[in-house]
Amino acid sequence: MKVTYNFKDIKLGELSKVDNKYIYNSNIEGERKLKQFCSAGRYLLFDSNELASETLFEPFAVIVSAVRGRWDLSQSAKLLADDDDYTVLTKYAMLEQDTHLFWVGVAE
Repeated sequence: MKVTYNFKDIKLGELSKVDNKYIYNSNIEGERKLKQFCSAGRYLLFDSNELASETLFEPFAVIVSAVRGRWDLSQSAKLLADDDDYTVLTKYAMLEQDTHLFWVGVAE
């Protein structure tokens, strides 16, 4: 399952996990639209093509930390104690979220 990173109604890219590596691919058209907003400075994954890392990229790591730190979100996402970061992220991405700024979803 892939997780999308979005700004408002703009899809910025997709994250997947393959063989214990996180892979991020940008949606160049979406990133072009994002540059019109002041919030673009917070987004550090511009022009990523198969960007790979053994650790979760910054925007996703912040989300996982926030979800783990909030009892209400952990309960809503049905997190288990042994869920890894990617599982936490995908479970949270399936929940309805505020889409007024940055948010995560599940790729269709």
